[in-house]
Amino acid sequence: MLNYLELNNFILVKSLKLDFSQGFQALTGETGAGKSVIVGAIHLIMGGQAKGNILRNQQEKASLSAIFSINKHNAELNRLIEKYEIDTSEGEIFFLREIQPDGRSSSFLNGRRVTNAIIKEFRDSLFDFHGQRDQQLLLNEDFQLLCLDHFAKLGKEREEFSKVYYNYQSKLREHKKLIEDEKKSEDKIRLYEYQINEIEELKLKVEEEEDLDAEYQVLNNAQEILDINQELNDTFYERENSIYDQISSFAHSITHFAKLNKLIGEQSEHLDSILVHFDDLIQISRQVPGEIYLDQERLDEVEERLKALHNIKNKYKRSIAEIIQFKEEMQSYLQEHQSQKDKINKITQEIEQLGKDMQEKAEYLSKQRTQAATAFAYEIEQNLQDLAIPEANIKIVVDKIEGFCNDKLNIVVNIKETGYDQVEFLFNANKGGQLQSLKHSASGGELSRLLLVIKKILAENLPPQTIIFDEIDSGIGGKTADMLGQYIQKISEYHQVICITHLAQVASYANNHYLIKKDNQGEITEIKVEELDLNNRQDEIARMLSGDLSESSLNHAKELLKRGDKKV
Repeated sequence: MLNYLELNNFILVKSLKLDFSQGFQALTGETGAGKSVIVGAIHLIMGGQAKGNILRNQQEKASLSAIFSINKHNAELNRLIEKYEIDTSEGEIFFLREIQPDGRSSSFLNGRRVTNAIIKEFRDSLFDFHGQRDQQLLLNEDFQLLCLDHFAKLGKEREEFSKVYYNYQSKLREHKKLIEDEKKSEDKIRLYEYQINEIEELKLKVEEEEDLDAEYQVLNNAQEILDINQELNDTFYERENSIYDQISSFAHSITHFAKLNKLIGEQSEHLDSILVHFDDLIQISRQVPGEIYLDQERLDEVEERLKALHNIKNKYKRSIAEIIQFKEEMQSYLQEHQSQKDKINKITQEIEQLGKDMQEKAEYLSKQRTQAATAFAYEIEQNLQDLAIPEANIKIVVDKIEGFCNDKLNIVVNIKETGYDQVEFLFNANKGGQLQSLKHSASGGELSRLLLVIKKILAENLPPQTIIFDEIDSGIGGKTADMLGQYIQKISEYHQVICITHLAQVASYANNHYLIKKDNQGEITEIKVEELDLNNRQDEIARMLSGDLSESSLNHAKELLKRGDKKV
């Protein structure tokens, strides 16, 4: 609810402070007095675009502010407060719009600067503007559907369906992306599968190449090694008077003199040591033929294996260790791809389940809408009779969206966040006339009354807001004007209503009455607003009736105020 409005340096307003209450607030004044200034200021505070020259003093900024009390039953408002982490410990929310002389403007929410987009989100939850142009909303089929859903009290079901719908759409987008990614990686996957098989067939080991190279060198030089070993064995040991025999003879001879001289003793020790090493050498030499042997078949195998290792290294431009690591990386990629396939299958199942759930909920919504359409149309007709359209005939058609179906992949197509229904209001204002779409059958005045009737019917089903009626009484008078006042009063039982009106009958039903007038006493004309007490209300109602304060107009005004349950 709008509690407080303050305007400074705005058009013809120098400074204006207004306190508002719950219920029906009427704003009246002579033509041209500036009643639209109040509505224009609210529009700007709530994110509207500043057009033209709006500064009273061109050297100073304009400052427009509004304070709202928070209603716990306004779910959307409370959701936004939570979303943007707004401090509401005082039970109020404060908006400020500042417009500088150079045209720049800033918006503030509870003292924190915010974007215009955020302000507009709050505007839609706080306000419902109903002006002469707003009846065009009724030509919008989505708005017609929303009205029917409010009448049928399907807000919760509609919200639940919307959640399933957006989850369904999100899963479809995710599924599509996964499929596209899979198609893009098909060639890569085939290549990796081939390369992994190729590498695994070779059964590579990190140190194998070094070991094979050593074995190759031995096998390739086996004959030469054996020949050298045989020559060494013959020369050192096997031949007559071999080196071993000669050293042994010297050792035997010199051992008799080892104790006579230190140097001779050392000679004897070295000769004995040489003979020991010769024994070890001879043992090794005799074992060599058992280790080194001629094996052309094995040599061919090793050579072939080394060639295969060389080829794979050249192909991948990597060492054997790097190739083994690369294979592991490819295997990891394929495992991830398999996980992605599993994910695709899982999401496919989720889509199928969500699709079934969505269709069940859509069918329930459609059934409830179809049942409510007749009752809603009947109530609209009855209320339009009160507003001087006695022969009004309304039919609300509920039908499936054209093209709604399940495609070959069992994907639900041509469905919206509101379900698979499209709703159309058919209208005829004249007896014996033909029902047609509103845009072909209703005048501007009829659309305005139709929208007012719908808001009156739906008042108790809608979240509490501030509804602004901006001169919706054009072309209305007499008994119809009185009924219009009653309708607005009925709406104000559930919502705060601010109504700019030229009709005394409408104003007489208000809980609070504000007179807007121009003060021309200074150098610059100034708009002022006065909240009227009961006596002043009678005078203003009388002026609205006849333009003067004659006895008859005052008595008429008194009667109107009594009929509006206002004591004077």
